[in-house]
Amino acid sequence: MDCFIGVDFGGTSVKLGVITGEGLILKKNIITIGSGDSFEKIMHPVSEWVQSYLKNNGKDGVKAIGIGTPGFIDKRTNILISGSENVPALKKHSVANILSEKTGIPAYQDNDGTCAAAGESVFGNGINYSDFVMITLGTGIGGGLVLNGKVYRGSKGFSGEIGHICLDPNGIWCNCGSRGCFEQYASGPAIVRNYANKLLKRGIVADEEITPEYIFVRAKSKDEIALEVIEEAGYRIAQAFGTLLNVLNLEAFIIGGGISRSGNMLLPVINKYLPDFVWPQLKENVEVVIAKLQNDAGIMGAAAMAYERLNN
Repeated sequence: MDCFIGVDFGGTSVKLGVITGEGLILKKNIITIGSGDSFEKIMHPVSEWVQSYLKNNGKDGVKAIGIGTPGFIDKRTNILISGSENVPALKKHSVANILSEKTGIPAYQDNDGTCAAAGESVFGNGINYSDFVMITLGTGIGGGLVLNGKVYRGSKGFSGEIGHICLDPNGIWCNCGSRGCFEQYASGPAIVRNYANKLLKRGIVADEEITPEYIFVRAKSKDEIALEVIEEAGYRIAQAFGTLLNVLNLEAFIIGGGISRSGNMLLPVINKYLPDFVWPQLKENVEVVIAKLQNDAGIMGAAAMAYERLNN
């Protein structure tokens, strides 16, 4: 049985999994890491786990290894150029090259948003579409593009920075150095900030820590401020989607990330405002759906990316 190893780097852990070509997870593991850990300290347990699996199960069936990380990865060298502030040790290194050298198996490294798009394309709801954009709503807004049935990476491999589409040139300053980025209006922290500001202006004190989950729970209880915040986030998502639709003539948008679990409240808002930002002809039959891959999206996306790159 052909299978692929997926490795997903986050700010506090590395998730690893062995996934079949049909999307079945055979084995998985989580390795805790620290933001101050050296590259060698992070890589040692990751490499040991991969090599241990291959030693115990044989490597004939493992066709490739996929690695998803934050940041900009040069598709020609697999080296992470920048943008990995949450895992700074990864900068100027290639996890893929090291794992390939140690195992003799092809290994590929890509941005985690691109991996998410590959995962939905191979194993998730993207199977139904040839042209779609995937966004991940969480601490930031990431994303990836699938065009004409293939993951699109751009000339250097850096495409998919959807969270930094400018929605308001005079808007909120973003940590990327620009103003009015999409990420500043619909990410988890943006939604929390908007809700907290509205409470502050009304002299209301929240009865517990404000998180995106808390806001969506409040909205389900008909909290007017929470509903207003979700409406404003959905409006901004529709604005970004409309811009992308006008340029790319897509079939669908797929929404993943932590906030997507509350997508049933966001989707009606997005669909309500989307026509305001796109030519009617381009809007026809376009679907906005929630990602199929949730808890295991990272490792499955990395494995799917390896599958996609091996076969293309």
